[in-house]
Amino acid sequence: MKTCLMVRLCLLFILGIANEVDAQVNPGQPHPLITQLEDLNVTGKQTVEQAEAFVSNIGAPPSGRKMAVWSRSICVGSIGMAAEPAGYMIDRVLDWANHVGIRTSGPGCNPNILIVSTDDADRTAQALVRARPLDFDARVESSHRGRAALREFEQSDRPVRWWHVSIPVDPDTGDALVRQRGQQPFSIAATDGIIRAPSTWALMARSSRPLGCMTTA
Repeated sequence: MKTCLMVRLCLLFILGIANEVDAQVNPGQPHPLITQLEDLNVTGKQTVEQAEAFVSNIGAPPSGRKMAVWSRSICVGSIGMAAEPAGYMIDRVLDWANHVGIRTSGPGCNPNILIVSTDDADRTAQALVRARPLDFDARVESSHRGRAALREFEQSDRPVRWWHVSIPVDPDTGDALVRQRGQQPFSIAATDGIIRAPSTWALMARSSRPLGCMTTA
């Protein structure tokens, strides 16, 4: 025990002398092993603010409207991929949906989310828009991101592109609460002797509409 204590004291003493000698030889000079760092400013954000910014960035809701929510279960389909990679991609989407509390449908369901893989994304996107124009432009105010964004969807160099349309619907029946171009006018009927005003229906309404995704091979 005494030997160990003496060795430690000697080491401390030697180090102390070395520091004194260095200070005397180079008075006022910075130590060569010390690096002066610039000031670092750290700006913190609340978790809620970060979450809202992230959702707004990736969700890209239509102008003037909040993001739509799925009031019913989702069914994912795939076109243009072999069975194995298509199954893997669908399973990944369903896993995330279950993780955030969205209900999912089983095999054989009618897809309301369609993933398309193609070697000519521009041509495929343009053909889809021409064939089903109301599925991409419902002609309802604030139902999608606008004509410019739709043109970008049709002509883009991005490997993955997506498009979604959302309109207010009755949370109980899923029927649209707005009239699309080409549809007959409709009126809100009385239920149990109570006529629900449009403002009340708007508060009850949720937005729901299929989302499309396209990938290039």
